[in-house]
Amino acid sequence: TNVSWFCAWAFTKWLGVLFSLPTSKMLETAYADEDIELLRAALPSAKRFANTDHHGNVHLTPVGSLQANRLGLFDLHGNNWEWCEPVDWSPHHATVIGGSFEDEPELSSGKKRHYDRNFKCFTIGFRCVMES
Repeated sequence: TNVSWFCAWAFTKWLGVLFSLPTSKMLETAYADEDIELLRAALPSAKRFANTDHHGNVHLTPVGSLQANRLGLFDLHGNNWEWCEPVDWSPHHATVIGGSFEDEPELSSGKKRHYDRNFKCFTIGFRCVMES
């Protein structure tokens, strides 16, 4: 958390050529598989894999502390907005997707926001993807 897009991107480059930030399309595809109605409901089953304000969570949880979703991905809904690999290579802005622990479930369902690439916030982090 609290990392700029530039720092997230630099970390993936430090890991090596097989690593990158996910594209927004990758994350949108993962979100499309989820049942948003389940997230909106204050059901125990949703609370097991979604860290949103609606489910009573008021803080960031350690990675992997919640149950994985149907695709085997952890922390996809809520917890942290995630920086994405830009597709248009805008020199100043990048996209975050996913919502955070402070947001309602509607924002943790693949919604996007755009920020300056130097912007940092305690509700924004990143995940790395590895080419197969």
